[in-house]
Amino acid sequence: MRSDVNNSNSNSYVSFTKEQINDYESIGDAAATIGDSTSFVAFTADATSSRVVTMPKAVAGRQLKLIWQVEQATNNRVLTAAGSDDFVGQINCSVQGDGAGDGDVLSVTDGTSAITFVDDVNIGSEVNVYCVVAGQWIVNGHITYDAVGSIPTIA
Repeated sequence: MRSDVNNSNSNSYVSFTKEQINDYESIGDAAATIGDSTSFVAFTADATSSRVVTMPKAVAGRQLKLIWQVEQATNNRVLTAAGSDDFVGQINCSVQGDGAGDGDVLSVTDGTSAITFVDDVNIGSEVNVYCVVAGQWIVNGHITYDAVGSIPTIA
């Protein structure tokens, strides 16, 4: 399988093979830039300080899944768009073990360049990002946390 997409920055076509699009990346206790061919990211460590995770360039047809393999209980992770790219969409947030349905929805407004996941993200939480139009990531997902008020923030 092959996918050709126009890279608006260079006005040339970029080709991805199926193998390239299915790359896995593990992000531990460090700042990171997600690879151009990565489609699955696992956060594998509770960061010892706030960590910035920079997205690859938003190229139409790309998609990524971000998942927390460990509880993020100590510090924030800040998902940052590359260059002039931005995020838009929503993230559903809920409190672990709360049968009353307490939770919230984070509206990620057009023009958002960073999403801060505060230090209360539980194992199995996930965020999906899709690029339909070059330069913009559509974000959705479900974050589970321990306390009301621990939802992500946007900038």
